Amino acid sequence: MPTSVTLDDELAAALQQRAEELDEPLERVAQDILRRGLEETSETSDPQASFKIRTFSSGVKPKFAHLTPNEILGVLDDEYYEKKLQQ
Repeated sequence: MPTSVTLDDELAAALQQRAEELDEPLERVAQDILRRGLEETSETSDPQASFKIRTFSSGVKPKFAHLTPNEILGVLDDEYYEKKLQQ
């Protein structure tokens, strides 16, 4: 199916150079490259396959690990005011 596509000058030059190196028509080289690119993207299109979760230490002490953020703040406030009263 004839289709017109506008290419950047650098991309067109790279395709032309590749076609000359392979001694193949520009059209065939462009089709092969597009086909390979589409195959690669369809193989990695599964979001679960390419999604990675980065974990990090939150610095939360083990005694707070089971608490919600609001509960942690409550405990810390209690400890702060207890120290203030002892001074």
